[in-house]
This record gives sequence, C-alpha cells and structure tokens, in this order.
Amino acid sequence: MGENVKINKKIFEVWAKWFVGNLLTAVVVIGKSPLDFSTADWKSAANVVWLALVPVIIAWANPKNDLTMTVKK
Repeated sequence: MGENVKINKKIFEVWAKWFVGNLLTAVVVIGKSPLDFSTADWKSAANVVWLALVPVIIAWANPKNDLTMTVKK
C-alpha cells in the first residue's frame, strides 16, 4: 500500500455488528447457555465467524458502496 492509503475502519465496524448479531442468533438457535455448550455446539457457533464475513464481502465488492477496504487520506 502507498503512503496516501490507509485501512478503512468502517469495514471492521460493519463486521463487528454482523458478528455480534450472528453470535446472538447462534446462541438462541442452539437453545442453551454458552456455559452448557457441547463440542458440537461450539463448532456450530464457530461458523458465525465466517458467516459474519459474507455480507461484509458482498458490500465491499459492490463498486457503488462506499465500504471499501482502503481509503485515500
């Protein structure tokens, strides 16, 4: 990356929102407290990490969206 380019922090904010929403949804769908999760439950909940990336990547790939990975100073 050049000197005049920095990482767009908005992309991390959007990912964090999707991650928290997906994590809460996973806990509700599994139907137990995270303290009572089995190994299989944790593996299902771990899918939240990559599932939260999908809408962010779609928004990032859209040229009409202002959510790009890098921004010029």
